[in-house]
Amino acid sequence: MNRLPAIALAGLMSLPLLSRCIMIEDNRKPVMFRGDANHSGVYYTEGLENLTGVKWSFQTGERIMSSPVLYGDRLYFGSGDGYLYSLNSETGSEAWKFKTGGAVSSSPAVVEDKVLFNSEDGNFYALDSDSGEEIWRFSTGGESFFSHKGLWGIPPKDKLMVDPWDFFISSPVIANGVVYFGSGDTNIYALDISSGREKWRFKTGDGVHSSPAVSSGVLYCGSWDSFVYALDAETGEEIWKFDTGQDDEARLYEGVQSSPLIYDKTVFIGTRSSKLQAIDSETGKLKWEYSTGGPWICTSPAAHNGVVYCGTSDGYNLLAFNTETGDMKFDFNAGAWVFSSPVIVKNLIYFGCHNGRLYAVNTVTGKKKWEFRTDASISNEGNYYTDDGMINAKAYPRPENPDKAYEFMVDNVNLRILSVGSIISSPIVRDGVIYFGSTDGKMYAIN
Repeated sequence: MNRLPAIALAGLMSLPLLSRCIMIEDNRKPVMFRGDANHSGVYYTEGLENLTGVKWSFQTGERIMSSPVLYGDRLYFGSGDGYLYSLNSETGSEAWKFKTGGAVSSSPAVVEDKVLFNSEDGNFYALDSDSGEEIWRFSTGGESFFSHKGLWGIPPKDKLMVDPWDFFISSPVIANGVVYFGSGDTNIYALDISSGREKWRFKTGDGVHSSPAVSSGVLYCGSWDSFVYALDAETGEEIWKFDTGQDDEARLYEGVQSSPLIYDKTVFIGTRSSKLQAIDSETGKLKWEYSTGGPWICTSPAAHNGVVYCGTSDGYNLLAFNTETGDMKFDFNAGAWVFSSPVIVKNLIYFGCHNGRLYAVNTVTGKKKWEFRTDASISNEGNYYTDDGMINAKAYPRPENPDKAYEFMVDNVNLRILSVGSIISSPIVRDGVIYFGSTDGKMYAIN
């Protein structure tokens, strides 16, 4: 494999109905990543047609990769500073915070009196949702991030390299009194919500940072081993598995970082093999696929009214397809990498971008309605991105020594690409307010 896409060269190339969300109205119903157990990404509430500005922002001690959830009047999310936060959703004031031993890039789930989440310290936690007191914790075999010797063909080939784009760990999904999540220890776990007792675990061939989805008694989840698995949600028995694509040489075009969407008896999944794939949820057979020709699809898809949407890495775009045929409906250029999973409210789709912009795009025409910029994006204007949000390739150095290419890539991802208030967190919407986190360490509420 002789060619690296732009995202692999980020240090090299770059070196360049209702007034409330249906999952929130009734506090007996759980809330979780992507809104529901199917990961629909659709919120039945009032959207934000016209942007006014910042309602409030809350500063944490590190980057926020975690996507927030709303339960009643509380907003819950994690931060790279190791805390799980609970804020008043109206004022942004802190209700409590809980310290773990690692970054919290997992998005929490809340049901009744418990908030459940995964931490990079290798523990899965259940806290009292009102007080933040620990109820129980479950220890996995430990977290780890995607790595390979000579990753993506970068020299030296005998050096173990951790993927700097592996931003998230698995977020929990709740169904029928059970919480499910994946782990970097290669397992998918099912725990009893009340006690934290393990019901079953299923071992895959690599770490699991994809977040499971559950529909009609079946759990669907991807793994860094490049397979999507369908498991019996009650027993953990394998029903089928689907190979999204292998790259044994450099592991550049393999792995599932995206989380599955279940829509109309179809599993939609984005892959590092540069594809959006539509898989029959019952048989595990491929219905159709779209290849980007290089850019990864790391976002979790969203679907509504027969259209499925996803973002791409160094394609820098949001794509829309007919769910039945795979025919492209539109292609919106966001200017930079899109890892924030889109959400839909009525005729608008909202998603974040590495350039520090949150976009509102019409779901039918693909035309931009408005954009919002994070504080760090504004203060860094012109440094790493142009004024219109496009990547400024001149701002990224090239390594003179090929053996230093990996260090350059890591530096560029961390010191430049993520330093401008990138929005990797996925937004949520309620009553005309959008909530999302940023790598400038802030949780934003805009209206």
